[in-house]
Amino acid sequence: MSNDDQLRMLDEQIQNKMDFFRSRSRFNRRMALGFTVISTSMSALATVSIGVSEKLSVKWFLIVALIASGFATVLGAWEGMFANRKLWVVTGTTLAQLEELKWDLDYRREKSAPVTSDEIDAFNSRFKKITQASESAWQSTVGK
Repeated sequence: MSNDDQLRMLDEQIQNKMDFFRSRSRFNRRMALGFTVISTSMSALATVSIGVSEKLSVKWFLIVALIASGFATVLGAWEGMFANRKLWVVTGTTLAQLEELKWDLDYRREKSAPVTSDEIDAFNSRFKKITQASESAWQSTVGK
């Protein structure tokens, strides 16, 4: 395989991983935000419902408070289990490293001398280290 083919293949792999991590980052950001906003809203609804029930002597507000409190508890447990906020940080860090690698690769291509096989191997090694570190971080985050 020629150096140009290796560079093209590496470039495609980097781009594919960047697309993947952008997608995962957006997903985890949305999930973290959703879990936070909804569980906080349910907790607030429970508090307000208890107050309204006491002030207006309307008993069904206590049922609303119980349901909202239970729902907030379940959402908190789900968020803890899926760790979307932590995974958002992991994917963001990985994406930043991949973007830096892509930039370095593109910058090197602009030099007048052709990219050597050793340089391609070094870029590939960096790529593997980035993806392996991301996998390890993911496993330590969700494997608790």
